[in-house]
Amino acid sequence: MAALDVSILSTTQSHAVKQAYAHAFKHTLRVSTIISGISMAFALLSYQKNPPTIAERMQQQIAAEIARQMTMRRGPPGVSVLRSAPTAKEKGANSSKSSDLS
Repeated sequence: MAALDVSILSTTQSHAVKQAYAHAFKHTLRVSTIISGISMAFALLSYQKNPPTIAERMQQQIAAEIARQMTMRRGPPGVSVLRSAPTAKEKGANSSKSSDLS
């Protein structure tokens, strides 16, 4: 893409180009200022007077992960343990039971 050579434009066109660039720059600065203000607000709201140490935070995360895994193993209410697919031996035992009933 070629650069715009402002010297070949008329005075009115040159002024319009300068205004367009100034408006875009002003808009970009406004958006950046708003984002910076929101970031500062979040930083101030997340401040903790006595934050946990890294070791304490790690223990909290480990405890939360253990609790999450334990609830996953328990499964939905009414199911004590999640089971894997039946083995060939279990399939054979189930099919012989069903043939006995017929």
